[in-house]
Amino acid sequence: MTFHAVKFSDQVCIHWGSCMKYASVGVVYTLAAFCLTAPARADPLPRPSPAAGSVIARKSGEEVRFVDISGWRYVDLQQDLLSGDVLRTNATGQLAVLFSDRTQVRLGRNTSLLVKQMDGTGDTGLELQSGTIWARAERGGQGVTIDTPAAAAAIRGTDWTMTVADGKTSLIVLEGLVELKNEFGSVQVAQGEGAVAAIGKAPSKIIIAKPKDREQMLFNLSLRDSFRWMPPTGLTAQEQRRLRDAVEAKPAQNRTAEDWLGLAESSVSLEGRQKTQAALEAARRMGLDRRQEARATLVEAMLTGTENRYAESAELFAKAQKGLDARRANIARYGGYIARSLADANHVEAPPSTIDSVSSAIGAAWVAGFRQDVRAALDIVKKAERAHPDDAMLPAARAQLAILLADEAEAKDAIDRALTLDPGNPGALDARAEYKSGISFDRKGAIADLLLAVAAAPGDGNIWNSLGNAYSSRDDNRKAEEAYKKAIELDPLDPVPHSNLAILYLDEMRMEEAKREIDLAMKIDPSFDMVLLARGRYHLQMGDHEKGLQDLLAASAANPGVSNTQLLLAAAHSARNERDPAAQALDNSQRLDP
Repeated sequence: MTFHAVKFSDQVCIHWGSCMKYASVGVVYTLAAFCLTAPARADPLPRPSPAAGSVIARKSGEEVRFVDISGWRYVDLQQDLLSGDVLRTNATGQLAVLFSDRTQVRLGRNTSLLVKQMDGTGDTGLELQSGTIWARAERGGQGVTIDTPAAAAAIRGTDWTMTVADGKTSLIVLEGLVELKNEFGSVQVAQGEGAVAAIGKAPSKIIIAKPKDREQMLFNLSLRDSFRWMPPTGLTAQEQRRLRDAVEAKPAQNRTAEDWLGLAESSVSLEGRQKTQAALEAARRMGLDRRQEARATLVEAMLTGTENRYAESAELFAKAQKGLDARRANIARYGGYIARSLADANHVEAPPSTIDSVSSAIGAAWVAGFRQDVRAALDIVKKAERAHPDDAMLPAARAQLAILLADEAEAKDAIDRALTLDPGNPGALDARAEYKSGISFDRKGAIADLLLAVAAAPGDGNIWNSLGNAYSSRDDNRKAEEAYKKAIELDPLDPVPHSNLAILYLDEMRMEEAKREIDLAMKIDPSFDMVLLARGRYHLQMGDHEKGLQDLLAASAANPGVSNTQLLLAAAHSARNERDPAAQALDNSQRLDP
């Protein structure tokens, strides 16, 4: 299991699936990632103009009830909204919306939001009926009023979160000033403060000594990468590499079908899709018995998942499960659940619950991260580590999760444990490289660790991507470009290395090449905030400030915790002589990354 990193200027965004944390100038911030995988998409329903807003990102099972159409329907990316529409999310769903007045809103789980007024004739009006939202309104723009059952909040250019539950409205202000009021009284809530209002009672203020921004954000993990990090074998990480090395030391003509099949199973995490496929085909040419064929089908299911053929992958997992031993069958259950979830973002199904191996523990951690948060994923990995204390894969995973949570002590302990068990473990080396790069400022040492990691796992596109970032941080753009291209070669359907390569090209004013990578990434996942950021920067550098502004606002709505997005927003507003929004974006950038 390894991170997926996005490089932008001096700020590194580590992407474990879609879960992000940012490391910059020695300060580690763990932030929300509303960066979602891109399951099958439908066309949004056409709506009359002008639209009140548009859906920028979604996760799973979100619905909308249009003001002019009865009944609920699933909401699609780029769906335009009108005043009177109601949005709602379920226990796993999340939404990011960019409104026409540039207000950015993110809905958490189990949230219902009514768009009351968005016509430019007065304050923007929203009604939070239940759940939690984060929002950012533009300084100097129209005001925003949020109605709730217990109170109303009047906002003028600020960041805040609001929760409605059990008859109470809770408010935390991250930046700016908000008035929370009802018929019994009102309070002014400033940065670093909170307030609560209950039905029938006046609002009261709560002073927050140190607001925890991460609690206001939403974590989710991309399930797609799980196909590479859930090995279809009961071997430890160390044993997988030893088996690979032993089989590769044999002349091809001397290898048995079992040799080739074992090589394919071990290559899923180590060698990438192309070499795994070649080993699988060689095994099948030699003839497999029923149990071996089921194992081969399990590997094929994982490869198919990495190619984004999710429905076909789900069928292969189901087919494989029937002929597998108990532990591999459980791995197939997790793989099938993940494939079905990716094939249909609105699919609802209870996940598997049995954890009987390291691979199933990794699968359970991915699912928990997607459905809950990173802390839940970490708890599963730690419990599995106690049951399987000799497999370096688990402490390596713990290290990377701990880095996401900005828990430096936990990360260091896990890195040391993993490398004690297995000094050449690529996941642990990758985690140590990130620790060196973002925490201990040893960029040269980070590159050395990543070179060891790619030598151990040359088919891991995530590590090649991290190596590109490491080279870029030392201004070695030629080596960075080579590493990004290698990551793309290994996994052309991953938007992250495309985005990183585009940003490198933008740094060098290679505009046509940057546009090519941006377009490829947009086809893969148009809701990924770093793709939107790169395209926004492309438009600014091409002199189209309006398009640049809209893309950067969308990127900020998809992931509001990126300092550099705010910095580019300031540039876009400044180019349009919009002083108040430019100052607000600069203040946000400074607050997010002092």
